[in-house]
Amino acid sequence: MPGEHEQWTARKACDKTRWAIVAAAVTTCVAMSNALAAGPEQDTEAAADARALAARRAERWTLAAGLTALFPGNGLGGQSTANPLLSLMVERRLTHRLWLLATVLGGYAATEQDVEATGALDGAVPLSGDTAHYGGALGARWVVTPDSPFRFSLLLTGGASHQRSDFESDGPEVVPAGTFEARTTLIGAQAGVALDRELIDGLGVRLAATVARAGWSTSRSVTDAGSLGRSESASDGYTAELTLSPSFELRFSF
Repeated sequence: MPGEHEQWTARKACDKTRWAIVAAAVTTCVAMSNALAAGPEQDTEAAADARALAARRAERWTLAAGLTALFPGNGLGGQSTANPLLSLMVERRLTHRLWLLATVLGGYAATEQDVEATGALDGAVPLSGDTAHYGGALGARWVVTPDSPFRFSLLLTGGASHQRSDFESDGPEVVPAGTFEARTTLIGAQAGVALDRELIDGLGVRLAATVARAGWSTSRSVTDAGSLGRSESASDGYTAELTLSPSFELRFSF
């Protein structure tokens, strides 16, 4: 028979074991309670992120419309007085990162103003006319960060644009009326970057910019000053330059 000391030691050990079991059970219950309380919210956020990512990956087409600014010497067609230009674009997805695109742009501007005469002439010379600019391009867009909320892309396109300008003036009595005509055509390629941000499912905005271009251009201009004579000028050649032609677009993907 064990003595009183041994029995007391055994009871003490049993008590410690029971308290350890109780503590472990309480700890487990608390952890499960916390997990149950936080789990639905975390699962909801994770599920929402997963659904948004799956929706972006399922997109096959993009339609976009926006405004493009051509600064002097920038973009297809060089300087345009028809700024800003309206642009329309359609894209087709080929892979997770690669999209094919087609875009058209166009703009129109008219002016009527009085230009101060110089030299021996006094007064202002009425000047009126208009400028039209239009073009299109085909290309590809490579998405560097396809699964990010902000999708950064590289753009490469090739196309053509044409700009015409027609102006006429009614000079002072000592100066006959005159006209000015100019035509510029450019065929070339351009590279750029873009940043997309989705606002709601399927609808987002895009900021883009052309950063370099190269191509072949031809320009013709005719100035007819009536009895003072007529002059013509023409230039053709290749061009390559760094540039900046920003654009802002609203896009719809499906």
